[in-house]
Order: sequence, then C-alpha cells, then structure tokens
Amino acid sequence: MFIATANSLSTMHPALLDRMELINVSGYTSEEKVSIASKFLVKKQLTEHGLKPTDFKLSSKVLKDIISDYTRNLV
Repeated sequence: MFIATANSLSTMHPALLDRMELINVSGYTSEEKVSIASKFLVKKQLTEHGLKPTDFKLSSKVLKDIISDYTRNLV
C-alpha cells in the first residue's frame, strides 16, 4: 500500500492516476480557521514577540477578515 498526497492532480501522469484511488479531503471551515488562529497562532506570535495576551487583542471578526482576505487555500 502506498499513500500519496497532492494539491493538484493536473501535474500527475494519467497512468499513475489510473492506478490510484482518489480520496478528496476538504479544508478547514472559516470557523475552524478562526478557532485555530485564536487558540494557537496568535498566542504563539505574541509570545515570540514578547507581548502578553492583555497587550494585544484580535476579535473573531478581524481574524476572519485576515483569513479570508490575506491568506489563500490551495484547492
């Protein structure tokens, strides 16, 4: 058994694709991304820059805007 991952099937050789079973996995929802950012990513950045959580706040709305407008999902 082999497991392979790819962001795009367009670059894979047709003979290889013919021998594989494809399983599509959806990405995170906007709500999941906001949760991950607020629980882990923002806290990590604050710590790495010597700030306390009380020094800097990002609302869920701001995080959602950053995620939707300034990041990209590979589809």
